[in-house]
Amino acid sequence: MEQFRKIIIVKVIAVFLMVNACTTTNPTKVSGDDAQKILATQFGTVVDVQPVTIRGKGSDWGAAAGAIIGGLAGNLVEDGKYREILIATGAIVGGVVGYYAPVKLGEHNGFQYVISIDDKTRPLTLIQGAIDKKDKGFEIGQRITIVFGKKIRMLPGQV
Repeated sequence: MEQFRKIIIVKVIAVFLMVNACTTTNPTKVSGDDAQKILATQFGTVVDVQPVTIRGKGSDWGAAAGAIIGGLAGNLVEDGKYREILIATGAIVGGVVGYYAPVKLGEHNGFQYVISIDDKTRPLTLIQGAIDKKDKGFEIGQRITIVFGKKIRMLPGQV
């Protein structure tokens, strides 16, 4: 029973680590590091828009937690001649699943924008996540504001 309790605790920690590995690219979610600071800003016009799928990032922490969970699960098998193989297999499979789960869980829609920046001769490209599933992105010709903080964000700009 004690072993079962340990596995549950490790699973909870693993889920927490995997969920935290799924970062957002939503421009309306602002880092606390950017609060109450003066941030550099540029203005421009959208000249091209392409929908994209933004993949999540693999997690080393998730891989470690998955390997531990898989190893513990393999360890639950009664003593036998294949016990060590099951422990090793559980650790390997758990590690792979733990690493790649945040990739799929963190996948979301976004847009690739090409922006003509005021007073610059070369355009910039910015990939940004959608605000929600209904978000259609900015339109070509739309004025935007680019905010340079911990993460670069593009928001509707002045007319």
